[in-house]
Amino acid sequence: MINKVITSFQDIDKMEEINRITRLSLFNTDNWCDLSEFEEHEELQNFIIENEFDALKNGNADYIAFRLDC
Repeated sequence: MINKVITSFQDIDKMEEINRITRLSLFNTDNWCDLSEFEEHEELQNFIIENEFDALKNGNADYIAFRLDC
């Protein structure tokens, strides 16, 4: 199985906020979210552009991988 992933690089403050929203450790440097995460936590949409969310909804992407931009 091949998953289609969009990488979204975030600064440390935004990454901590994303991890808080999804209930991961604040210190995680990666956070993979599928469409169900975005449906459960609509505020995640504030961290990506509209085209990225559209790709999730349309099945053109399976995950948004939030990553700490070092």
